[in-house]
Amino acid sequence: MNTAASGDGGSADHRTNLMIRVRALTGRNGYQPPVFGRASARFAADQCTRPASRDGRNCCEIMVGTCWRLTALAAAATGGAVFFAANLSMLWAELPLADRFERAAQAGFSAVELWWPGAAAAESLPGLTARWNVRLALLNFDGGDMAAGERGLAADPACREQLRAHVPAALRIAQACGCTRLNLLIGLRQERYSLGQQLACARDNVAWAADRAAQAGCEVMIEAINPMDNGPYLLTTTAAAATFAAHVARRNVRLQYDVYHMQRMEGGIISTLDAYWHLISHIQIADVPGRNEPGTGEINYPFVLDHIDRKGYQGAVGLEYRPSTRRTEDSFGWLEEYRRRDRRRP
Repeated sequence: MNTAASGDGGSADHRTNLMIRVRALTGRNGYQPPVFGRASARFAADQCTRPASRDGRNCCEIMVGTCWRLTALAAAATGGAVFFAANLSMLWAELPLADRFERAAQAGFSAVELWWPGAAAAESLPGLTARWNVRLALLNFDGGDMAAGERGLAADPACREQLRAHVPAALRIAQACGCTRLNLLIGLRQERYSLGQQLACARDNVAWAADRAAQAGCEVMIEAINPMDNGPYLLTTTAAAATFAAHVARRNVRLQYDVYHMQRMEGGIISTLDAYWHLISHIQIADVPGRNEPGTGEINYPFVLDHIDRKGYQGAVGLEYRPSTRRTEDSFGWLEEYRRRDRRRP
């Protein structure tokens, strides 16, 4: 197969032939994932219009050369009725941001999610999502200096202007990416303010952001997170997050339910999902205690994911975990097993 690296990547006939070759490979050993044509074959052919990779190979050469592995991952990334978004702040974290998008697309993901990557990097997101044909399912608003331990700006009166200057830019980038959900981290308890002052500040800032988000057709996510990993976060249970959202009183302020954080804080995953289902717009997963991929800890993720599926969840399930493996791709075995198991169900 002639895969000479060139700017236009090849003719339409070349891309059609590639589609045929890629689809033919899916029949190996009888494995015929029903989502392959959408999740990987079309991606492979589309990449023939993209520039060559840095090592000089055309994208279609890369895709066909590793097609069998990608076929399995593409089917798994869709996972039946439940589909998954790769969290690019935790997966492939050792790579530059652009390379993470490439790896996610090659692994078969049609959606990604991301913490705020900084103002300059954020400007590249529309181009990256378009180039790799992935949807941005969730974007965090700026949470401050996360590496230094900050976990949000909304509850700090001193950061009011900083946050409000940032929100319009984040919404603009989200709109350009087709992203309709943004996570607004509330922040940590600070003794220089009373608890009441901080919560009032946070409610005011979230309401302000939600009003602007509504104009852009977006929802603002409120997430409860555990303080063991993150310090004295202000919202640490699902009930606290739901109460906070109710006090904000904006229809587009919704809950982001992180299974890892809430298993550590309250357990009762299924009963909590049921109780707050009407408020939940986004779900993230990782196993407990290590925050690694599902199957490395105590959570019965096949049961949890089946429950989410049965409830008719329409969003992406964010894979916000740290791979326990050296290579991120090697942490996806649970995904392939979940997909195989899903296909065996009557």
